Amino acid sequence: MTRTVFFILFLLFVLKISPQALLNIHHADLLKQDPYAGKIIYGNVDIEYDVYRVKCDSAIINKDMTNARLFRNIQFTDTARTIRCTSATLSKTPNGRLAYLYGDVRIREKDFYITGRNASLNEISDRVTVTDTVVVNYFEYPSIMFCSSLEMDTKDNIISSQDVDSVLYLDSLRHYKLYTRRFRYETDKKFLVLDTKMDLYAYEYEKAVPEFQKIDPG
Repeated sequence: MTRTVFFILFLLFVLKISPQALLNIHHADLLKQDPYAGKIIYGNVDIEYDVYRVKCDSAIINKDMTNARLFRNIQFTDTARTIRCTSATLSKTPNGRLAYLYGDVRIREKDFYITGRNASLNEISDRVTVTDTVVVNYFEYPSIMFCSSLEMDTKDNIISSQDVDSVLYLDSLRHYKLYTRRFRYETDKKFLVLDTKMDLYAYEYEKAVPEFQKIDPG
C-alpha cells in the first residue's frame, strides 16, 4: 500500500514539472495507467489548464500529455470567468492550446451569462466561441439575446455574432425588441456596433411604475 501511494505521488510530481505538459494535476482520488501508457484519473479531479483551474469527475490523458478528455461535472474557473459543461477535449498544438466543450455549456462572466450546446477555447486566436442555440442574459436590466453562434475575443474583450435572431430588453420605462443579424460589442468601452439593417420596437409599460425589478433575469 505504501509503495502504491509513493508511486502515485511520484507520478503526479513528474506530471507537474514536465515543461511540455498540457496540464498540471493537483489532485485525483485514483490514478491508473491505460494499456497505451496514458493516464486515467478518477474522483475529485483538480487540474490546471492554461489560465483555468479545472475540476471534473474523471479524465483520460495520453502518454505525452498533449491531449486530455474530461468527463462529467466539468468546471473551468479563472479570476473573471466560470465555464461549465458535460465533457471536454483539451489539446496542445505547436501554436497553442485548444479546448472543445460539449453538452450544456454555461459561461458566466461579469454581468452576463451565456448558454449553448458547444463551445471552444482557442488560445491561438484568443477566442471563446459558443455555438448551437446560444442564449445570452444580461443582468444590469433583465434582457436576453438569441443567436446561433457567439464569439468572444478574450484579448480585446469584444463580443460578436453574425447570426442574431433577436434581443429582448427591459429598462425602467419600457421594453424593447431588437431584430438584427450582426453585432459587435466592446465590453471595456461599452460600445455597441450594429452594421446591418435592424428593426427596433419599443413598448410603453401599462403601469407608471413597472414591476421589472421583481423579474428573475435568468
